[in-house]
Amino acid sequence: MPGNYVYVSQEDLSLLSLDEKNRKNEKREKIYIKMQGRPFTGQLLHLPGVSCDNFSGENRNNDQFFLSHCHTDHMIGLDVNFIKDMRRKNSVKVNHKIFCSPISKAFLINKFQPQFKDIKRFISDEIPITEGAPPVVVRVFDKKKSEFYKVNVTCVKAEHCPGSVMFLFEKEETGQKNKVILYTGDFRLEHIRLPTLKDLHTSAGEPLKIDIMYLDTTFCSKEYEKFPIRDEAIQAIWDLVSSWIKKNGKNHFTYLSVSQCHRMG
Repeated sequence: MPGNYVYVSQEDLSLLSLDEKNRKNEKREKIYIKMQGRPFTGQLLHLPGVSCDNFSGENRNNDQFFLSHCHTDHMIGLDVNFIKDMRRKNSVKVNHKIFCSPISKAFLINKFQPQFKDIKRFISDEIPITEGAPPVVVRVFDKKKSEFYKVNVTCVKAEHCPGSVMFLFEKEETGQKNKVILYTGDFRLEHIRLPTLKDLHTSAGEPLKIDIMYLDTTFCSKEYEKFPIRDEAIQAIWDLVSSWIKKNGKNHFTYLSVSQCHRMG
């Protein structure tokens, strides 16, 4: 969730690229020390005019918006007033958009269409989530420099919930190599081997050199070293519900309450 993110430097990324054996035997304690989460405001240091998963405060002054998934803790400020403001700005040849996956777009349309019939104009699912698809070029306005710049954006499936994605940004830099930035959002890649994530590797199969990563660290703690896999969690819920039904009879309803921050928007 946005309150538990860490800005990861090149040094940290070199540690994360270690193989599992070396990570356990040599670098484990160092990783835990360096990867301490701090509040994420929605703004990306090297992408002026871009906001991810936050639509409140200073973010409202930005040019382009990215939504990794539709849990309410990632939709702070994405309300009726935000949409009204976006419509007003877009009425004078400004092209603000919310970029997200097709599933997240469907959620947003369902949420806002009763009040805004033209909501589809402001929500874009043009960045494909198909693995290996080419990135989409997004023009972003930098207010401080009063100029536009281009950033290539790729969506990578995050496997956190329906429609969840990571955003891989490649900012074009004049006279120097492009800067590669990964925003993970919430992710859970337990059944996926990292080398199979083509969008995070070169055509030769080498890991991409990521300059900056905004990493979700919600469970980056020794407390969660034995985190249950998704299948085990599903089975535990099934067993619990089944036991309630057996105790109370088949004519009773079972109500599961989830954390407010993880309800769908």
